[in-house]
Amino acid sequence: MLIQFLGICTFDRSRTPIEVFIPDVSTGNIPQDAQNAGSRAHTSFIAVPPESVDATNWSHTESAVAALGGGTFWQFPLDGVELSVDPAPTGGTINIGLLKRIFDVTNGDCPAKTDFTPNAHRLAAHVVIPGGDLTAATTAHDLRYTEWTVDANVTITATGSGAVRTLRVRNTANPPEIVIANVDQTPPSLNDTVDRALYCALASEPPAPAQPFVLAEAVPFAEREIVRRREMRRNRRTVDKDRKQPPFTLGTGCSNTQFP
Repeated sequence: MLIQFLGICTFDRSRTPIEVFIPDVSTGNIPQDAQNAGSRAHTSFIAVPPESVDATNWSHTESAVAALGGGTFWQFPLDGVELSVDPAPTGGTINIGLLKRIFDVTNGDCPAKTDFTPNAHRLAAHVVIPGGDLTAATTAHDLRYTEWTVDANVTITATGSGAVRTLRVRNTANPPEIVIANVDQTPPSLNDTVDRALYCALASEPPAPAQPFVLAEAVPFAEREIVRRREMRRNRRTVDKDRKQPPFTLGTGCSNTQFP
């Protein structure tokens, strides 16, 4: 089964295992930098086709999701929770070089913020990726999203905001079965480049005295670029070009990102 991450979230590769931070950029929580850029509020939720839900004690709604091609999904809100998957996947390979770097995406939107400090900000959800294949992909509109391979039947547990909530999902014939989304719930636009400013919610101004943001002090920039481009080409080759594209109706501004 695939869990797909769609919209505003960052994969932190500096942590072992990789962690995913999904900022709360709902109404009233949009950072001033993003407001200045014209970004709109986003909603964080898990979307599952009704026929894939085996059991749940999680309050949810059922409606069409424009960003998912207008299909009807059960939507489970994310409101400051820690998400875990059981059984936890093990092994696997990490191929997310296609994702843009968070500070490349936000360049010019929040120039004073050069530290990645997600724990200092309000999060909609946090996910640790203990194992399983993790692969970035792109649509024809250059939207970058990520697929996580988990067991055929899984239970997702949300903790940290009120009662423990669980969602048991069974495999169905029409993947993706699960989408973890942080998207604009109004009819989406492919010209959504202003949404990238929402990543300012995961950044902060450096502590005094200010230190420059450095990706890897021991590796010269030119060498880092060579390694990055090789990884991007390798990742592109791993994506099955004949695979059916997901029905995501979002543009590049709502792409997943990575740090560093």
